[in-house]
Amino acid sequence: MINKAILVGNVGKREIKYTKDGKAIGILSVATNESWTDKKTGEKVKRTEWHRVTVFGNLATIVDKYIDIGHQVYIEGKVQTRSYEANGEKKYTTEIVVSDFSHKIMSTSKPSTESNTTQEEPSKPVDPIPAVDSDGFEDDMEDIPF
Repeated sequence: MINKAILVGNVGKREIKYTKDGKAIGILSVATNESWTDKKTGEKVKRTEWHRVTVFGNLATIVDKYIDIGHQVYIEGKVQTRSYEANGEKKYTTEIVVSDFSHKIMSTSKPSTESNTTQEEPSKPVDPIPAVDSDGFEDDMEDIPF
């Protein structure tokens, strides 16, 4: 069986938290967009989907150093749903747990907006961030209330 998710989107939020024993965990919100033309009205329709992405350890600190809000990222990981307790209520979250992560800044270092009609010079691509194994973090996930 295969459990693999691939996202190409823009970072909307970036946060680093730490477990009780000091291991870094990065949480990203990544937006992917799709657009189509409505067959009935002929109007252009756009939909944005937000994805929760979790990265671990050294990779989380690398993300904190090199990834900014608005950057376009390429992410590979697995889809994982977990439960947690909040205010006495059991809740669930589905996220992409990163198994391999690399990024390129696809435009300038400024956040990209689709409403911007001027074409800016692309920056030089950034070298891919090396993959980091997340073994040992899955057990810590149950202790984290986010």
